[in-house]
Amino acid sequence: MYFNSFNHFLNKKEMPSGPTIENSRDEENSSDGPVAVVAFGNALLDMSISVKDDSLINKYGLPCDAQIEVTSEQQGLFSEVIQNYPVEYVAGGSAQNTVRILCRLIKNRWPSYVIGKIAHDPVGIILQKLLVQDGVGTRYVFDEKLPTGCCVAIVRPDGTRCLAANIGAAREFHMENLNSIADMMDLIDRTRILFVEGFFASHSPDVAMAALIRGHSRGGLVRVVSLSAQYICLQSHSLLRRLLSYANLVVGNEDEFRALVDRAGLLVSSESIDSVARKVAALEYISPVNQLKSCRLSDFQGSTEAWDWSKLNERLAVVTCGASGAVCATRSQSWLFPTEKLQSHLVKDTTGAGDAFLAGFFSEILVGRPMDVCVATGQQTARIVITQTGCRLPSNFLVVISNIYGWRREIDLLITDFRRRRHTGDGWIPS
Repeated sequence: MYFNSFNHFLNKKEMPSGPTIENSRDEENSSDGPVAVVAFGNALLDMSISVKDDSLINKYGLPCDAQIEVTSEQQGLFSEVIQNYPVEYVAGGSAQNTVRILCRLIKNRWPSYVIGKIAHDPVGIILQKLLVQDGVGTRYVFDEKLPTGCCVAIVRPDGTRCLAANIGAAREFHMENLNSIADMMDLIDRTRILFVEGFFASHSPDVAMAALIRGHSRGGLVRVVSLSAQYICLQSHSLLRRLLSYANLVVGNEDEFRALVDRAGLLVSSESIDSVARKVAALEYISPVNQLKSCRLSDFQGSTEAWDWSKLNERLAVVTCGASGAVCATRSQSWLFPTEKLQSHLVKDTTGAGDAFLAGFFSEILVGRPMDVCVATGQQTARIVITQTGCRLPSNFLVVISNIYGWRREIDLLITDFRRRRHTGDGWIPS
């Protein structure tokens, strides 16, 4: 195995000496305090490298600008990367990326937790230390046979990336693991956002369903499912549709949304992405029976008061479209939010851009901001992250926002423009 290659990293002086147990942040886990997000995802350690050409990618038959789980023939990739390349280690996994970035954005005003499975090994130790450093709470369980999962992020010269994962112990999260976490149901009951990652759901469907049903039965929270990858939408289509029936927010990129609709037999040739998004929003949705007051998105619009996203009682589909912007849709309406494309020389690594977008989106949901602000903050967060290596914010990101991007000013200008226009599927018309 490749554990010996990590030993030098464990002793780095800059690594924090905080807790490295499955229940970090217990000191903040008061019995009645609110929780920002509880996220179910693959617990992975990302190993990010930059390459000058595609020789390594071609050697192991990896797809460019995509993500896969490695086969037995591709296992040698991890050792080769550790031995032959300068590696940057980042706590990875889609849900963990989102929660890490979110904690920075909200300055840990409320605790946030990731749920997953790792091993008692050097990789697991590194992962836990990195999460402690980012202020992320964990509810990890441990596997005695499989190693902690790893993901190699190969960054190409143009900033696009190839992700190859061996998810290891993360794959073996079962119902008995969920039941072994003493405060699991309490955390779900207290959280404002419940987030289930599609990667996680594909191998632990009963756990994902149990978590969403618990959140759904409680009502009064945002229940989020991410589509995660095109192959998940194709291979786990039926599962995703069952999960979505309990979710009032679904997030993914354009390829993932098209794959889901295509697999459902609903895709029309050359169909616009806003039409595709409306079809996903219109898939079966079960209203919480005990939600005292519920709203549709149209009930919020035009209001001068804060949006209470926990009352949203229909599904909002959010599609990230890269440099083309983002599309949001309910079953009957859709909105296009363009974004300013970064100059190519500023783009270092697109790994986790979608995860960063979601973190920005969540940060505004938590303080009751409207949809256009959520999208604008998500877009700006993603723009900043892709100027870094690995899915992370720069240490001086507040200065970066203020001095380089003019984040708040730019968001305000975009919002002014968004509110002048509404996209109906037939073109832009005055609102």
